[in-house]
Amino acid sequence: MLGAPLSRELVARIEAIDGVRCARIAADGRIHGDADESVFEDADILLLGAVPASVLDHLVARAPRLRWIHSASAGVDRISTAPVRERGLVVTNARGVFSRPIAEYVVMMSLAIARRLPQLLELQRERTWQPLRGREL
Repeated sequence: MLGAPLSRELVARIEAIDGVRCARIAADGRIHGDADESVFEDADILLLGAVPASVLDHLVARAPRLRWIHSASAGVDRISTAPVRERGLVVTNARGVFSRPIAEYVVMMSLAIARRLPQLLELQRERTWQPLRGREL
C-alpha cells in the first residue's frame, strides 16, 4: 500500500517485481485507482506519507498481513501508535535521505540572500541597471 506520493515510473518499477502489486491510499485512508478492498487483506508493506494517526490505525486494523511500515520522512513518532506497537510491526524511516538536499538548499539560500538575489532579479525584470552590492558571508 502506498500512502506516500510516488511517480508512475517508480510504481511501475516496483510492480515489475514478480507478485508485487501497489495500491495508492489517500491521506484519509481511501483507495485510489482501480484497486479494491482486497488490497488491505493482501498488504504486507505500507509506505507511509503524511497520514494522521487515526487513519494509520484504521489501515493497520484492515490489513491483517501487514508486517512493515516505512515512513517516507525522518520521524516515526506519529507511526508508533498503540496498534502498531501491539502488533509488533517493523517500522523504518528515511532518516538521512534528505540531508544533502537540505544542506544544499541552505547554502543556496544563504548565498541568494547575502547577495540580494531577489532584488537583483527584480531590477533585471524592470531593466534597471544600477549598482547592487551584496554582503560577504
